[in-house]
Amino acid sequence: MTVTPNIVFSSIKFGSFKFNSYNLCSNKFKNNSSTSALSITGTTIDGTNASLFSVTTAPALSIPANGSTTMIVQFAPTSSGAKTAALHIASSDSSVGAAFDINLTGTGATAAPTITNVTTNPTVPSNTDTPYVTAT
Repeated sequence: MTVTPNIVFSSIKFGSFKFNSYNLCSNKFKNNSSTSALSITGTTIDGTNASLFSVTTAPALSIPANGSTTMIVQFAPTSSGAKTAALHIASSDSSVGAAFDINLTGTGATAAPTITNVTTNPTVPSNTDTPYVTAT
């Protein structure tokens, strides 16, 4: 009895996102056994930036033979820079050890500045004026 994603992977790469925003990633896992149900006994996230990643939709606790389940993982950076953690899916599948492990990576990106209060002086410059622009 094994649990594997439909597409074999060992990592989820979220890419770059503005901090104080988030991205969701949906992952489908299949029970490859044709005779036995697979029990999911828990999911945990640990590592340097574990608090920035979360399981928002947990996988089903039991996956029938040849069945599948979907799990949604969220990345919500709170600062800029590379972020990493590890997701562990514990199950009744002894062939994967204590848990099926997935590396999580993402990058927090600084939001572009908002430009406000734009003014020009003089409002309508002539050939001899030195115009300038101010903004906040």
